[in-house]
Amino acid sequence: MSAARKRREQADARAAEVDAAGASPRALTRLEWAILIVTLALWLSCSVFLTTVIPPGDAPDEEAHLAFIEHLAQTWTLVDFRAEGRGTEMHQPPLYYAVCAVLMNMAGAGVYGLRLISTLCGLGLIAATFALARAWFPQREFGFHWACAVVLAFIPMNLYVCSAVNNDPLVNLLVVLGLLQMWTSRDSKRPVLSAAITGAIAGLAMLTKSTALAFVAVCLVWFGVLLIRDRGTGQAGKRLWAFLAAFAILWGPWAVRNTIVYGDPIAAGAFATVAAGPPPTHVGYPTMTYWLRWVGRVCWFTLWGAYDHLIHEDDFMPLVWYLALLLPVGLALVGFVIRWRTSEIDARRSLLLQSLAAGAAVLLAGFISFNTKVFQAQARYFFCYLPVFAILICTGLQGLGKFKGRATFVALLSLLAIGCWTGVAWRMWYVGH
Repeated sequence: MSAARKRREQADARAAEVDAAGASPRALTRLEWAILIVTLALWLSCSVFLTTVIPPGDAPDEEAHLAFIEHLAQTWTLVDFRAEGRGTEMHQPPLYYAVCAVLMNMAGAGVYGLRLISTLCGLGLIAATFALARAWFPQREFGFHWACAVVLAFIPMNLYVCSAVNNDPLVNLLVVLGLLQMWTSRDSKRPVLSAAITGAIAGLAMLTKSTALAFVAVCLVWFGVLLIRDRGTGQAGKRLWAFLAAFAILWGPWAVRNTIVYGDPIAAGAFATVAAGPPPTHVGYPTMTYWLRWVGRVCWFTLWGAYDHLIHEDDFMPLVWYLALLLPVGLALVGFVIRWRTSEIDARRSLLLQSLAAGAAVLLAGFISFNTKVFQAQARYFFCYLPVFAILICTGLQGLGKFKGRATFVALLSLLAIGCWTGVAWRMWYVGH
């Protein structure tokens, strides 16, 4: 047996073992740092290119986001968005828009400068996803952690969203940072402070976009179950209360304001009334055709790449591209089930899966509820879970590789990478011409 083959089998054996939940990942080598930096630089160059060539206002809802920023920059007042009618973004929590308004006033930032805020958030999102993969699976090789970051980075729609004026990149960054903080809080030397930091991140995320409610649900399940499991330690209750206190201090005033003005903390009912109008019967609601052909299909398209105002054929990629991506993603889900059924899952990761499932249920429930009132099946409403999706895909592909051989993992990951990069290249060429 060759030395290289022996090393590969040893690496496979280590990866097949359950990752030690509290273990720390090893330090990166210089080569691994170089690979990571080159990846970030490549993504940054693509994003900066898109920020300069996408016509102002062409990205989804960009004009409405800019209008809210300009309003804050000029008046520093919040309005009752119901008076603005459909198409407004003034129902959104104010954190992202306030940051942009400050930059607009202090540095004279216009649309292209404001787009760079999204680019910086996207860069942080990639790095944080890499760190999250290392924290969740510290014993796995660098290639797995790097693949998770690459899959997230080069999903074409994520690159596009991170190159336009909108609040998605900031909330996505805050959610992945919160997941990382939540995971490490139990092993922290100061667990109560760590839980409070998690609550602060959750509060900031809810002040950025209400889809962060999914992350709040994740945290409540996480700290709630720990309260039940660790009730004899004396720290469990303090962790939960520290999380809730920090979250309430930051998000509480906004929730109270919305309750006074609109009747509920996230103004969901008022927004549905303004945005929806009559139920979306023009596309077949409430039939199964509506949910599959319209909601399901458009959600899949907008997960990978659907641009501009989403109303012209040129806003979408070729149909065969969307269909081809079903193969690696479908096989990744099969691989995830195989790995789950054939591996032991420690209590901490079992709790993580339960918490993430609770957050996903909150996202899905909100998405379905909204689409019963208005057809708005954009997958970017799920993008706060995009790091989780990327890690799940890579875990599944690696699990299938363990079952079928390493070449299977490499081939499927390569197919997914080629599909993503084809979408990135096509879109960059399109907007450049």
